Amino acid sequence: MTPYTIEIERMVLGLEHLGAGFGGSLERTIFDRLLGNLMDLTVAWVNPDAVFSKTNEEIYLLWQDLYENFHRLTDNAADYLAHLHSKKVEEQMMTDAFLVYKEALTEYLRNFMTSLQRTSFRIEGLLEEAPLTFSQKLTECVADYELSIPRLDVRPSKEQLMERFQNEWESLRTWFLGEGGSESDLLYLQNATNDTIRRLTRFAQRLGETHHNLRNRRLDYLHLAKWFSNLDTVQEAHELSACVFGVFDTRHLWADRPKQTESFEVEIWDEPPSEIEIRPKVRNYREKGRPNAVVDFLRTHQRLLQTTKALDRLHLERENAKIALVSQQETETILKREQQVLDVEREALGEHDVFKAEKERERLLKEQQKNQVILAGKNKQLTNNVSKEGTLKDQIGKLELKEQHALATIHEELEELDSLAEESAFLNHEIAADEFNREIDRTFSFALWKKEAFDYQRLLENVMKLLRQESGAKERYQEADLALSETKKAWDEEQYQEKKWADLLHEERSSWVAQLFEWQPMNQELRFQDIELQTLALRARSFPESVNQSTLAVQYTEPYCKLWLQAISKKQPGHQYASAQ
Repeated sequence: MTPYTIEIERMVLGLEHLGAGFGGSLERTIFDRLLGNLMDLTVAWVNPDAVFSKTNEEIYLLWQDLYENFHRLTDNAADYLAHLHSKKVEEQMMTDAFLVYKEALTEYLRNFMTSLQRTSFRIEGLLEEAPLTFSQKLTECVADYELSIPRLDVRPSKEQLMERFQNEWESLRTWFLGEGGSESDLLYLQNATNDTIRRLTRFAQRLGETHHNLRNRRLDYLHLAKWFSNLDTVQEAHELSACVFGVFDTRHLWADRPKQTESFEVEIWDEPPSEIEIRPKVRNYREKGRPNAVVDFLRTHQRLLQTTKALDRLHLERENAKIALVSQQETETILKREQQVLDVEREALGEHDVFKAEKERERLLKEQQKNQVILAGKNKQLTNNVSKEGTLKDQIGKLELKEQHALATIHEELEELDSLAEESAFLNHEIAADEFNREIDRTFSFALWKKEAFDYQRLLENVMKLLRQESGAKERYQEADLALSETKKAWDEEQYQEKKWADLLHEERSSWVAQLFEWQPMNQELRFQDIELQTLALRARSFPESVNQSTLAVQYTEPYCKLWLQAISKKQPGHQYASAQ
């Protein structure tokens, strides 16, 4: 078994599962996986030291996932777009069943486009920001791990592996970013998907129009009538009519003249004009001409009849002689020449010129004689070729018999060699088994095997202990995380209550400030009143107790007299009374 044989078997198995269609798909998650692989590689890159923080094995696995996802994306996208542009799918798009299939297909393509547009910019940004040392170190790590895998056959050098991985990285960059100012394959995939969506919509619209071509257009015409009614001039109405209904009374002018060029960039106005001879369409118009003599074409018809019979005879001779392919082509050439002769004869009949017809007849007779001589030579050559063909067939039959005999001999020798090989393989197997048993008896030590088994057992016990500790730590971490989430909820509730009380305090403070501003002028007035009451109280203290209060009430008519009298009767200071009021 060689590597080529294994690859051929894999290809045959793939062809068996391929089926009649293209297959492929547009997975919207493959861009997310590509982005995740690139982010894992860039996170592991330590820029100042120009090294990766992960081992070569981990970098190798990330690179394998990245390139496999990229390869799957390109192959599946190309196969699926080819499937959508195949002839079978286009025929299905013309049927009514496509309307049911259209919604799911359009939604599938739009989801793919959404995922592409969401992640492609981030992937392009990561590829653009990656320095040259990143790709060099990446290929070096992958090549080192590839060389660390033990293989007994011939292995490539590290430089060859690095060059191969570097080319794969450049193909990834070129697919997403483009190269040399050209468009990237990512943009081509995006445009192809958009064109496919538009094409599906267009097919569905055409099918819908065929089903609704007899629907009522009353509302459309009313809307169009509103457009016309809003116009100011007749010229604008003419322009709108030309846009909506097209040009009336069109004529298609066609000239029987070959084009000078087939370029799409050349317009019809750049072409030279075609001159056409026209004739007046009147009833009395007749072309001028001169009368010709009546010519008898009986002889010409007889010659044509003879030539036709000769052609029929040649056809019959060709069928009877079973002319070979080469001779048949030459005979057909002669027949075409004879047919051309007939065409020339017909043209001579159309010219109405007897002298020219006679000269042409003589020339054609001479040419016919020459053709007959050539045909006789070809028939003789055909006979010789037929005889040679028979001789060659006999020789081929003899060679086939010899070949069959040689194949039978080779088959017998191969069977004998197979039997000898089986016997040799059995003997080699017995010899190898004896050598193996002797080597085992010489090198195998049961004590050493027991010690290694005991060491492996202790190692497994330590691993199980570490796993149990890790599971316990994980459970404690989950419990702490749960307690932290509950504490965070309580903290959020406390912050909410604190904000609520702060809002209430702010409202209360605003209310008290407003009341304070309202109370300030009132307090000013009460202050003046308090001063007057204090003055009255001082005066009241100077009066004796025997003073008649009614006399004072009549004598003092100030606004605060009543309060002053109450202060006197109760023996209280006026300012205290005013403060109590």
